[in-house]
Amino acid sequence: MKTTLIPDREKLGKLAQLLKPHFWVYLCALLTLLLAAGAALIYPQLMRIAVDEAFVENSQEHLNHIALLAVLVFILHSAFIWIRHFTMSWLGERVVADLRQKVFNKILRFSLSWFHEHRTGEIVGRLASDTTMVQSVIGSQLSMALRSIVQILACFVILLSQNAKLTLFVLVVVPPLTLATFFFGRQIRIMGRKIQERLAETSARVEESIAGIETVQAFTQEEREYNLYHETVEKTFDDAVTLARWRASFMSVISLSGYLTIALILWYGGQLVLEGALSKGDLVAFILYSMMIASALFTVANVWGAIQRALGAIDRILEILNTNSEISTPAHPQALNPKNPAITFKHTSFHYPNRPEKPVLQNISLHIEHGETVAFVGHSGAGKTTLVKLLMRFYDPSNGAIELGGLDIRQLDLEKLRQSFALVSQEPILFSGSILNNIRYAKPSATSEQVKSAAERAAADHFIQKLPHGYATEVGERGMQLSGGQKQRVAIARALLANPQFLVLDEATSNLDSENETLVQEHLSELMMGRTTLVIAHRLSTIKAADRIVVLEEGQIVEEGDHLTLMQAKSTYAKLVEMQIIQDATKAPLH
Repeated sequence: MKTTLIPDREKLGKLAQLLKPHFWVYLCALLTLLLAAGAALIYPQLMRIAVDEAFVENSQEHLNHIALLAVLVFILHSAFIWIRHFTMSWLGERVVADLRQKVFNKILRFSLSWFHEHRTGEIVGRLASDTTMVQSVIGSQLSMALRSIVQILACFVILLSQNAKLTLFVLVVVPPLTLATFFFGRQIRIMGRKIQERLAETSARVEESIAGIETVQAFTQEEREYNLYHETVEKTFDDAVTLARWRASFMSVISLSGYLTIALILWYGGQLVLEGALSKGDLVAFILYSMMIASALFTVANVWGAIQRALGAIDRILEILNTNSEISTPAHPQALNPKNPAITFKHTSFHYPNRPEKPVLQNISLHIEHGETVAFVGHSGAGKTTLVKLLMRFYDPSNGAIELGGLDIRQLDLEKLRQSFALVSQEPILFSGSILNNIRYAKPSATSEQVKSAAERAAADHFIQKLPHGYATEVGERGMQLSGGQKQRVAIARALLANPQFLVLDEATSNLDSENETLVQEHLSELMMGRTTLVIAHRLSTIKAADRIVVLEEGQIVEEGDHLTLMQAKSTYAKLVEMQIIQDATKAPLH
């Protein structure tokens, strides 16, 4: 792999692009930075004048003038520093806020297959630690580096004008130190990226353990989870120690070189003073400028390492920002025909990208008229849920096509396509917040009365009213404060509020008791009237009234018809029903 000491121009360019929307603020920060650096260059000259004129001539008047001028310079310098620090800090905070929003907005629009390859903790890590590192660079370290570079260049110009021979001592040291800065900086960047990846891995480990805490404790695997976390943390620590060793060596080399240079200047400059070729004030000023160069080099070296680490973080952020979702709205989307939104699967096949050898659906051809209720049944893994996921474009078919109103769904606006569906799954997801907001999630503009009406039709209003805070009751993370049946009724209310063109019920009443199931089924029947409904069924007793039942086996349609026809045929569907009757009688679950 080709290695370079200078950082990737693309990444530095991307860093500059983040500042572009705030150009005038950055320009203000840059101007005050130059003014502050210029003010700092006056101090050695004041010392030179004090030594050569006030002290040598023993003049109180000169000393008073110099002290007054120094105070004025100090005040101006402090004012410029305040403005520069504030504007750069504002820029850092603004840029990281913009960056987090861009990354999160991008993540929300990725296809489901992307999430299969990236763990939640890793994604959270990129949003948190990586963007924070960029903020640190822009907010403080970038201005420090720019100030130091300006200071180094200006000091060199002044030193050359004062004494070219003495300046050679500085020039002999600076180029090797610059190369060392680039070399060490690259190593620090590589290790910094490695540490960021370790931290993301650690976050992912914690996320998984906490999300599955019931399973962890149920199988008494607390010690195992701790050991896995311990191993990851220790690896991160080892990498951090290695990084600290490199940084310590870096700083030590820079510091030693700088101070040795000052010692040489003092020795040689002292000889020039003794020979009368240089005044005492000039030597003092020369040493102060040399110390400013040494200090600035030290700052640049330190900041350079931080910038290198930030470029490692930018690498990871760019991976997200430069990734295009496999599922997106076409450049010129077609409009869905609301009068004939029939669904047609045309020789549709699908396999997951990482499992091409194992097809989930094979050559599915199916036509569903508008307003029809179609139930999909079959053993677990037969492809029932995948059909619906393809229809809502969570994935695209590997082969074949799916049409809605005669148009390939890949030609439709993705957002409008999904807005025409409402999904109630067997394991509904609720978000932390109130019950009111969870129901309103389907339609943020809905009034409280509309939310209550939807809850009543979902047989949820009765239990909600009994809660201490009613609709304002917090459900907790993933709805953990509610029972399975309560979560499902809230999810049904959410779907009812959406009033969709297409309704998808993935065993929507499986967590309800018999009384509430009957009540909810009545309201669902009302909702299903006049709209296309797809029912994914495991409990076959709930689909007898479906217009059509489609039976799937190993990703293929093996039979279809209404309940009575399929039972009379005594084929696959009839066997599934008989099997479930026996299992229900023995209170055994159907797998």
